[in-house]
Formats: sequence, structure tokens, C-alpha cells
Amino acid sequence: MEREYGTTIRIYNPQNKNWDVFYGCTGEAVQLVARKEDDEIVITCLTPVGFQMKWIFFDIKEDTFKWENIRSTDNGITWDIKARAENIYRINERS
Repeated sequence: MEREYGTTIRIYNPQNKNWDVFYGCTGEAVQLVARKEDDEIVITCLTPVGFQMKWIFFDIKEDTFKWENIRSTDNGITWDIKARAENIYRINERS
């Protein structure tokens, strides 16, 4: 499998209190919306083939967090976990 490389642009929208996110790579461009929901950060998009996708960042602490990527193929009625990462660590390089 070939690696995917792309560019992300994030623009804060103060009226909606969210981030408009644009991701592009060879042959694909996707618009996403990122927002804080309670204690989570949720990024949503509609894929080029019409599926709903979400990346949910949760259990966010000073130096760790977890995330999962979920997808719905039935307009949000059911969601399947596509990927999950636990115990992601932030490395602090403090003097």
C-alpha cells in the first residue's frame, strides 16, 4: 500500500464556533468540520462516496488522549469503528 501525503488548512469560524478544515491529497479533496463537544473534539466530514465519517478525540488529559474513527454508510443510523488509538502521548520538551 502506498503512503498518502496531503495538506491540511484549518480556519477558525467564530460565528459557528468551529474549525473549517480542508484536506487535499493527490486525487482527493475533503472538507471537514471540527468542534468541541463537551469534553471531546469531534471532526466530521462527508466522504467523496457519500459516507459520514467522524474522528472523536476523547479522554483528553494534559499529556495523553484517545481517538477513534467511525463511519456510517446509512446516513448516521449506525456507526462502525474503523480505527481506534489509545494512550496517545504528548511529549513535552521542557527545560
